[in-house]
Amino acid sequence: MSEGSDPSEDHWEVFDEALATAREQLEAARTSYRQLGELHATPAESYASALADLEQLIDETDGVLDVTPEDAADATATADRVTLVSRTLDAMLAHQTDLLESELEIYATWLHSLKETPVATMDLSDELDALQAFVENENYGPLRTGDHFTLSQFRADLQVVDSFAREELSVSEYVEYCLTCIDSHQSAFTEDLRTLVQEDVSYSIKSDRKPINDLTQTVRDRRKEDGLGTIDCESARIALEGTMMLRYQTALALAAHNHRSRLSSILDSVDDASHSKEDLTDTVSIDDLEQSVTGAVVEHSSVSVEERVFDLLREHDGSLLRALSASDLDPDEFFATVQTGLEDGPINDLEAHFE
Repeated sequence: MSEGSDPSEDHWEVFDEALATAREQLEAARTSYRQLGELHATPAESYASALADLEQLIDETDGVLDVTPEDAADATATADRVTLVSRTLDAMLAHQTDLLESELEIYATWLHSLKETPVATMDLSDELDALQAFVENENYGPLRTGDHFTLSQFRADLQVVDSFAREELSVSEYVEYCLTCIDSHQSAFTEDLRTLVQEDVSYSIKSDRKPINDLTQTVRDRRKEDGLGTIDCESARIALEGTMMLRYQTALALAAHNHRSRLSSILDSVDDASHSKEDLTDTVSIDDLEQSVTGAVVEHSSVSVEERVFDLLREHDGSLLRALSASDLDPDEFFATVQTGLEDGPINDLEAHFE
């Protein structure tokens, strides 16, 4: 505080900044919630209730006419609550977008290999450009639910072109295309595996990888011996499909690890979190982890009826009638809450009256 300044001005500044932050974070949380719905990953219903409660709390806090240090502290606490929900929804959205981007990268690699063949891929290139533009603009909904270009449609179109390539290319050309694509995917998932090792994540694909590697090696050996036949096209295609599956599995594992890190950070910020971070082990499903974090975050962010009644009474100088008028509770619940507060102590420092 500067010399000679009015202390109340500092309270107002803290109060206004906190409310601005709260409203900004509320809007961000709602945007994340909406985007998750567009990706068919709508969060638990409790988040919608928490957002509604927090909006009402912001509105009630914003109704203060004469800001006190306690009001400034309440506004800051409200901003912290909203920010916590916003961070959690943003973490959930980041996980979903990580998965979408990984899937798109797999298909982009597939298309790149197809473009090295004489088969026409111009339409697919335009489709990929459109999908990548969605990602660059952080407009992820159309990747799942768009009217024109979606990931599922892109994969189907790639399969059509792959089938056409198998008919039009010679056996050696088709096998070469498959092996080139396999090499690209293997380089990508090897990099993901290296990252997981560096992060001390226990993860292995050896059992799934061995039969695919064996099949791929058989095709390579037959190519060296100039003994390729039609059956090798089928073997190469199966090996390619399996390699793409392995790449997606490692991408899922890396995305899950990153998501666990985000969730762990969120739990760290909940001072009274009763949920142990031991729940964040790599053996626990993402759904279970999100449920655990949701329980902690929503509990921390929810506004109890007692808190709301106490804040209203304090704001209205203990006037029961004016507090009731400003509340959305029915009279029976309101007065029952007041009675409980008087008996248990939380509002004993207020002089409640009916004026």
